[in-house]
Amino acid sequence: TNFRTTMLCEEGASSSDFDETAAVLSEVHVASSKKVSEFWFAVESVEDVEDEDGDLVVPRRQRIRIEHSLATPVSEVGKQIWRGGLVLCDWYLEDPRRVEGKRVLELGAGTGISAVVAARLGADVTATDIYLDLLRRNVEANGCETTCAVAELDWARREKETWRSLLETSPDPYDLAVAADVVYDDELTGRFFDVLRAVKARRVVVCLELRFNFELESLSVRAHGYRRFQKECRSHFPQSHKMLDVPPQRLHTYDRHGAKFELWEFLRCFC
Repeated sequence: TNFRTTMLCEEGASSSDFDETAAVLSEVHVASSKKVSEFWFAVESVEDVEDEDGDLVVPRRQRIRIEHSLATPVSEVGKQIWRGGLVLCDWYLEDPRRVEGKRVLELGAGTGISAVVAARLGADVTATDIYLDLLRRNVEANGCETTCAVAELDWARREKETWRSLLETSPDPYDLAVAADVVYDDELTGRFFDVLRAVKARRVVVCLELRFNFELESLSVRAHGYRRFQKECRSHFPQSHKMLDVPPQRLHTYDRHGAKFELWEFLRCFC
């Protein structure tokens, strides 16, 4: 059973309405029985670079290996790799200057694949989630333990003080905060925006994969959680959010066929 067929629920349903025991499988893992996946990328310079002999420098491939689960309950989908996180990697790789030398905070880092790519590109990353053992193993396995810190942050908890202390420990704003594939349920989307409003970051980029399902209530096809996402954008960031272009695929290899992605940017001012 994949994500599209499992997450059939009425728009407006809360996470408590999902069958927490139902198996959910990311499209990334379809037709695979491996619990460690390998990806590669080549860092291309924005401008042509020549060596001392005047020859163009050919970018070398970098490989990363990510441990993950396969089919999981809905409550543990963060242990899988999802395509929104891979598209976020593509956004980094399209122009590495977006993260190079920057302080980056990732919310809901999951397996850590996008945090690892950002760290490989020269970012100082803080990757947050609730599955810290898996996240930490992937950070260390890819040699990023000195440039990617791991911290617990669970925005699903109703007690805001459980995550607010982490967000307020940084004396200076992060240059960039990111999140990917965190919009699939109305209640959790609302809590995500609670955290987002508390984040001290000059720029926020959120990557979504829109998964369309049939909704019985309206007899129409909708992407669950997306209307709540749009509502929160208009309510809390009315003048400072915009959609970005989806980058070309630069992380290899995964299949984007038939998928719809969106990247949203939120700008913040800390004077």
